[in-house]
Amino acid sequence: MNIKNLIITIVVAMLVGVGVYYYKPKEAEIKLPFPYTTSVDPSVGLSCEAVVGSLMYGSNIREDEKGIHASLFKGTDKIAIELDDEGKFSFLTKASLEAGDAKSSENWTVLQNNDKFLIATLTAFEESVPIRNFADMFYLNKENGMALWVKTSATSLFSNTPESQSYLLKCM
Repeated sequence: MNIKNLIITIVVAMLVGVGVYYYKPKEAEIKLPFPYTTSVDPSVGLSCEAVVGSLMYGSNIREDEKGIHASLFKGTDKIAIELDDEGKFSFLTKASLEAGDAKSSENWTVLQNNDKFLIATLTAFEESVPIRNFADMFYLNKENGMALWVKTSATSLFSNTPESQSYLLKCM
């Protein structure tokens, strides 16, 4: 091989490498402008709107769904939260409100409530009903009104593997 062919081969290999690096499939990513926020007080009740959400689960039961699934999407869910005078945390989704629920029947536990943060959890573990084995967390930054709602379960409806959903929320 002469020097000219060697140089051409090296240049072509470098171009292919650069092309593969820049055009390889990228993981899902959404970049949104940070929403206008302000400090919030959950004792007066808040309306929270999902800005972005994610879903992750494994599927090993249905043949057409087998595999690991993950998605990232713009949020559409809305929730209402309130911390009453006795410290009870109330959490209602838009679906609950549309179904006629006026008050939360869930027994959330407040883990932290100070000037900066409100953190609450909801858990359920039932040996006889595996889909009811879950833990939800709600984190609210009172200084800027941003919150995170994370839902996890040991199994999902169509799989016997764990699943997780999370939503970044803007509360006002």
